[in-house]
Amino acid sequence: MVDGYLPVFATAIASFRFVLTHRRELLRLAWLAVPAFLVITLGLDSFQSNRLAGDGVSADVVRSLLDLSARAVIASIVLVAWHRVVMLKQVGTQGAPGPAFGPREIRYLFVWLALSLAFLGAFAAVVAIMTTIQFVAMVVLYLLLLIVGAADALTVGQRDQFVVLLWISVFFALPAASYVAGRLTLVLPALAVDRRRPLRQAWRMSAGNGWRLVLSSLLVLLPMESIATMFSAATVGARHTAAYVPLATAASVSLFLLIVMTGTILSLFSLRLDVASQRDDAYERQIAVAE
Repeated sequence: MVDGYLPVFATAIASFRFVLTHRRELLRLAWLAVPAFLVITLGLDSFQSNRLAGDGVSADVVRSLLDLSARAVIASIVLVAWHRVVMLKQVGTQGAPGPAFGPREIRYLFVWLALSLAFLGAFAAVVAIMTTIQFVAMVVLYLLLLIVGAADALTVGQRDQFVVLLWISVFFALPAASYVAGRLTLVLPALAVDRRRPLRQAWRMSAGNGWRLVLSSLLVLLPMESIATMFSAATVGARHTAAYVPLATAASVSLFLLIVMTGTILSLFSLRLDVASQRDDAYERQIAVAE
């Protein structure tokens, strides 16, 4: 069991500091990613829905799938390249290779999608469990009130009760799913530098640091995601106006920075917990030899 302490605020600050002190590598990736995201936005916004209407296909669904797929491919290229910058720079290796799209990036993309499905699965499972528990509790409460003749005390409508139950379930499910996904995402930086790290090892490495991973990630990614969402919404609202292209460019830049910050903090997590894991393994080997 890894017992290395992961400092929450220090890791978050180190993530921003690393990006600010490696502007050359950042700009090299930005020249690829930002125009690519901008082309995707402009191209899909000019998508004509009537072209698919005759085939009975929902244009909005097709557009969303194309958008998600194209952005995921670009994001995987950026993430792998930036993981390598962070992890190789931190251990003193110079000359990290530039962005590419090959077997490494494809493998990274599929594992990333699998972890996203794991997050959704954990989220759905917790929502279902919490909803069931609350429903049973409400039925028991209603029966008790019925027995004592105070059933009129329940004045909330059935539809409102369901909404309240659902929001309470989401409140518990979101941090639980984030905890699971956060611990498992340690496999991603290892993939970027061609290291083998099974899910079991990632789970073991992050033992005792799960909530610190979540909190550090929120400190870094929540403001970046808020900015990206704001520019994205502004871009949609400014369509067919003179501000559309500048706002679309700003949205592409903010999305790129969000991806870079994600790669940075995951890499720093991985490096720090690697050190703790190696220290614990060495300690266990010394005990085995002594025995």
